[in-house]
Amino acid sequence: MPEGGDKIRITSDEDLAPKADEGAKREKLLITLPPAAEEPSPAERKKSMQAYGVISPAQPTATPAVRGFSLISSATCYTALAGSVGALVAWGLTEIVLPPRDIASIGLILLHSVLWLALVGAFVGAAIGCVEGVTSRSLYASLRGGCLGLLLGTVGCAIGAAVGQSAYFIVRGGVAGSFGFQMISRAVAWGVAGLCLGLAQGVALGAGRKVVRGLLGGLAGGAVGGLLFDPVGLILGGIHEGLVSRLISLLILGAAVGGAIGLIEEMLKDAWLRVEQGVLAGKQFVIYRNPTLIGSSPKCQIYLFKDPSIEPRHAAVHIVGNHYEIEDLRSEQGTFVNQQAVSRQPLNDGDRIRIGKTIFHYSERKKGGR
Repeated sequence: MPEGGDKIRITSDEDLAPKADEGAKREKLLITLPPAAEEPSPAERKKSMQAYGVISPAQPTATPAVRGFSLISSATCYTALAGSVGALVAWGLTEIVLPPRDIASIGLILLHSVLWLALVGAFVGAAIGCVEGVTSRSLYASLRGGCLGLLLGTVGCAIGAAVGQSAYFIVRGGVAGSFGFQMISRAVAWGVAGLCLGLAQGVALGAGRKVVRGLLGGLAGGAVGGLLFDPVGLILGGIHEGLVSRLISLLILGAAVGGAIGLIEEMLKDAWLRVEQGVLAGKQFVIYRNPTLIGSSPKCQIYLFKDPSIEPRHAAVHIVGNHYEIEDLRSEQGTFVNQQAVSRQPLNDGDRIRIGKTIFHYSERKKGGR
């Protein structure tokens, strides 16, 4: 008999009757049964759950979260780079369409300044507005943010140029003003322009908090870039008839506006999700909108693609007073917090959230710092 099992002998009716010839025995069919099943151990139960997708075998429970500030993956780096790219394109176009001219009329000088700065603002605004969508790989968000950035950048920079140039003429009484006041008027013009450039991302996301922080960042970046514009031109003005100085000045302006918007966002964020595992690994999502939708639809604030287990509207993060809660939107695969399926529950700093194949690390500032 094999070890660990019992045997059941199945016979026909003939086997129950006495046999005349014991040498002529009929072949019997033997079926071996396994021993009685024992209660699985916790380790075996977890392994079984992993096999059926209840707990992801790749759950990085021992992986330390990235908690520190990373310049390369931060919004500061992305928006500064985007502002520089937009400024580079604007420089090439303005040199062709609106090159510097010796104009005697104050009205024509004002018109030239408004058109020049509006053109610059259009491209810088479009580039900064696209950042969130590009880093999230969402074409919908890129187009929406880019169009709003272009529109607000054009209008804002045109207004800024009109305000700054008019103030310069009114205070100084003419074209031949002092260099110092020229720097200040340029800072005012770009500060006003920066307000509208910073407005684009917040409007695109429909998030009031991001609007306010974008305004602050745009104002600060525009003012700094405007102050540096003329000193750079003074130092490098003799190279290729000012071509190089205008390029460097615009690059500084674009980087200052974009970088300041990203820096203010990084400094003032309250809660955020960083992707630890998945297609968007390394991407950070700051929680601004209430609720913040997570799903496979491009219209979600956190767009998770290339994962058939994620539904168009899979989960949502809610801002409730001074804390945050995550809710599963009746998805088939579920939403997991620290390996436990949840319907809705508060989030704590350090929680790990799994949605499909994507794993987030949730972070928040200490409540006393809000």
